[in-house]
Amino acid sequence: MHLPRHPYFMVTFMILANTVCHGIIILEEDLETPPEVLKTGSLETLTLDCPFVMEEKDIPEHLTVQWMYNGYDVNIYQWIPITDTKPQSLGPFKDRVNLEYEISSDPMYKHRALSLLNPTTELTGIYTCRVSSFEDDDKYLNRRVIIYSEPSEFKIQTEQINQTNVKITCEADNIFPEPEVYIYKNYNGELVQLEDTAEEKTWKSSNGNEGEGTYTIHAEVTIADEDLTGLTQFGCDLRIPETNVSFTDTLSYEPRITIVSYEDYEPESAPRNDLSGVSPHEAASTRSGSSCRCHFVVLLLFVSVLLATLSL
Repeated sequence: MHLPRHPYFMVTFMILANTVCHGIIILEEDLETPPEVLKTGSLETLTLDCPFVMEEKDIPEHLTVQWMYNGYDVNIYQWIPITDTKPQSLGPFKDRVNLEYEISSDPMYKHRALSLLNPTTELTGIYTCRVSSFEDDDKYLNRRVIIYSEPSEFKIQTEQINQTNVKITCEADNIFPEPEVYIYKNYNGELVQLEDTAEEKTWKSSNGNEGEGTYTIHAEVTIADEDLTGLTQFGCDLRIPETNVSFTDTLSYEPRITIVSYEDYEPESAPRNDLSGVSPHEAASTRSGSSCRCHFVVLLLFVSVLLATLSL
């Protein structure tokens, strides 16, 4: 095969060949990667990988791997493979990254991953890996991390606010991130969310840092006793968005007003002598005494009639 020797063609060919040889390929797509979900303090390290390949065997001179946090302006990690030195951790993550960690033995890829030390709630966010070189466009990969904390206190309770209404209150403290709140009743095995629930979520900063902290939750709803059909179970769910993590508390409540249907109504029977609670001997004595009095009256009437007859 003979290539044309026109200068314009040769320059174009060299550029294309150089681009192909130095191409960067990210091996995963953002949409294919679910968020990393973990409880605060549950791991010693959290590793976020940035799998990529280069279409050449030699390390490009200007190849750079960077990690950024919650946007492209906060660079927290940088590694330049050609220098054969350890990566650098920058900014607020200076002491939160394991710079010794190697995910591969290949010199071109060994420090591509970000290894976070003792991950806690303040490390929740979006981490972006950027792989760049002079010969190719920058390539990006996002990793989402959700680090949650369980509530230190969590309860649901009821309060009678008047003769006919009850208030259901759900409270939680020191939970992160901001949860979704649901108060419901268990109606014949079906969970029915109560409408008109009022919510108050308060952010509490920790260590004097507004960016670190937890939430305090207060939610309440009022319901009429007459809307309940007897013993009712109420529940409160706190759900961490974009995860399967939830916290639940329940209680049972007996309404003071019970609605009785016509079919269930039974009229009271006519009054009758009630000897319940009386011993058999006492009952027999009572009947015997009554019988004696009747015999005495009959005998008295017989005597009276007899005397009247004799007097004639």
